[in-house]
This record gives sequence, C-alpha cells and structure tokens, in this order.
Amino acid sequence: AGLIEIGSLWGEDGRGCGARGVKGSEEGALLDLKNRAAHRGASYVRLTHVRRPGFSPGCLTNRWKMVGRAFGPVP
Repeated sequence: AGLIEIGSLWGEDGRGCGARGVKGSEEGALLDLKNRAAHRGASYVRLTHVRRPGFSPGCLTNRWKMVGRAFGPVP
C-alpha cells in the first residue's frame, strides 16, 4: 500500500512578543502539526520548514511554527 500527497500543513505553538505573549515550544508545535495531520487523514508528514522564536522588528517572538507536506493512504 502506498501513500498519496494530501497537501501542505502547518502547526504552531506560542504567540505574541516577549513577556506579553505566550511562550511556545517545539513539542507543542509538533503536536499541533500531528493533530492537524490526523484531522486530514494523513499518516505521514514530511517536515519542510521550522521557524523558531526569534527577533523581528520590535519583538522577540514566542511562536514556534512547523510546515510540512502531508501524505495519507491510497483510497
């Protein structure tokens, strides 16, 4: 049995800037990605991009974001 591509997915954890925001985690973003994949019937996700918290103009971001391609069983 093979897999077919379902499409792009993303998961994230955390929001806002510094102490005013909510600190995210890598594990939280991965869990969100897995939950979104399961909701769409995917059994495999190939991770294509990870954005870690960091500096942007005027903000130390708290958000982790993961992007990937989802695959599921052939119907």
